[in-house]
Amino acid sequence: MYFRLSREGKKCVLLNFSFTEAYVLRNAAKKLGKYLYRVDPDEKHQGYHYFPEGYLANELQVSIYIIPCWDITITCKDVQHCYEIIQQLYKVETIYLVDGGCDAILKGNEEDLGTPAEDMMHIKGIEKIQCAKFITAIGLCVDAHGETMIKQLAQRLLELKAHEQTLVWTKENADVARYITTFRKHKPVQSVVHSLVVAAIDGERGMITPSHLRAKIGKSRVVLSELTCTQHTYPYDVIVSTNLYFHRLKDTMTLAEIDDEVVRFRLEQIN
Repeated sequence: MYFRLSREGKKCVLLNFSFTEAYVLRNAAKKLGKYLYRVDPDEKHQGYHYFPEGYLANELQVSIYIIPCWDITITCKDVQHCYEIIQQLYKVETIYLVDGGCDAILKGNEEDLGTPAEDMMHIKGIEKIQCAKFITAIGLCVDAHGETMIKQLAQRLLELKAHEQTLVWTKENADVARYITTFRKHKPVQSVVHSLVVAAIDGERGMITPSHLRAKIGKSRVVLSELTCTQHTYPYDVIVSTNLYFHRLKDTMTLAEIDDEVVRFRLEQIN
């Protein structure tokens, strides 16, 4: 998506809800706000064991913004403030929230919701941001474990079909080919989702574990299909209005509190 939009002449700003450790951010990023950092291109980034934003900043020769997801004090309101800073800097017209998996687009009553708290923090965080907003997902079936969950995901996609924009990622697409090249250059073992998406683009189907992931995830297997490498994009309001627990989320909630609220909702559904 970044490569396509850039090729079309759009100014794209990249932001990640990041697992990059605090000491790396202290040493290699500029702090712009209480929870917002900017990473500029610098060859020293390659020396860190885990610093995907640094690797990508060097590859693309652009600045990348970070909100640290490991900070237990951050709230949805704080995420909103980070987006407001970026909006002021760049006069942002459109936001695409991109999820590797399906958590962001699920309805909320599925058997296995995976880890939706991070996604919901951002979805709630941009609720009051005034611009066009979309939610995009790639690698949807990576989060769908078990036959029941796969059926529920299929049902959710059917419910959303009238609003979807889809794109199958193929190697013949120059933007996808550049994505694959970029990913493979920068420690692919560190991303399970992207590894599985790339495997699906390469034509892998069925129960698969890419060889470079075996030390990381052991004997775990994921069913790869065309769905794994099909990008789904929906209007923000469609996802929010059809999510069964979004209205229960508050601006003041931390990740832990969002997770607790999702658990409470799930228990109510069961009982």
